[in-house]
Amino acid sequence: MRIVLQADVEGSSLRGISRTVNLSYNTVVSLVRAASQKGQMIHNPHVRAYRNLTNQWR
Repeated sequence: MRIVLQADVEGSSLRGISRTVNLSYNTVVSLVRAASQKGQMIHNPHVRAYRNLTNQWR
């Protein structure tokens, strides 16, 4: 999974990743999509907290 995500971060195409790691295209898409959703779950609360903090200073 780490290789798939690293290749995605580096800008490789999803089809290229699937050929490189010998996984199906749909598996690669599922892994990248799941990682993206987890990242959003972590990122969004931090952004909301930061916005709330900066709005207090106005």
